[in-house]
Amino acid sequence: MKNEISTKKSFIALKSEINKQRVLVLLIAAAILLLSVYVANIFHLLDEPLFSLVYYGNLNGIFYTVCAVIFYITVHRILAVILKRKQIFYFSPKSPKPLSIVKRAVIYSIILAFGLGISIYLNFTLKVVYELGERITGMQLLNNGVNYVLESTKILLAVSIIALVQEIFDSCFDTAIPLPVGGLVLFLTFGILEFIFNYSTFSPIYLIFSFVYGVIFLLADKRTYLTFGICVILYLL
Repeated sequence: MKNEISTKKSFIALKSEINKQRVLVLLIAAAILLLSVYVANIFHLLDEPLFSLVYYGNLNGIFYTVCAVIFYITVHRILAVILKRKQIFYFSPKSPKPLSIVKRAVIYSIILAFGLGISIYLNFTLKVVYELGERITGMQLLNNGVNYVLESTKILLAVSIIALVQEIFDSCFDTAIPLPVGGLVLFLTFGILEFIFNYSTFSPIYLIFSFVYGVIFLLADKRTYLTFGICVILYLL
């Protein structure tokens, strides 16, 4: 009679072989993206020399927003190109497979649940309509529009940070089930910093979103740009 040897797999275990140099590069890339979100505030220093002689109202904020958006996209693009050329990391799979029906259903459910919840919180008003206010002017539309573009680019950086951190974790550990570590790290860094320094009516919701983005990233089969599109829709609702 043969003795049966049970080989129960651990919930989480450190991998035997870890490319420490690659992990370090990914960590530095994630840190650069996080820092770039707040380094962009340096563009506020241009307000004084540009607008000190004449008052342009919301134009100050619009100028900063445009500069910040260009800066964010440039930083992200440079990092993406470097990581791709060095064959260190790709933000999206080369040949992605279609998402399963179950994953699609879960993603749709998340969007619907948060969209409906926020609408109920705002007395059955869409978030976009609520942020426009009662007096809608051309400048108000322009200001809100550029702010949405700014927040969308910040979401791109946030999702990219999730992708990098998740890759670091998956390169170092084997787990029984996928764990949204990227979302957890984003929650503890970007999420909390935004909650403290850019507090608004929706800050508690955005704080929750910073973790939810990590869950959506796993449901989207780790496709950064697909996750980005889904998260922008979630943000706008």
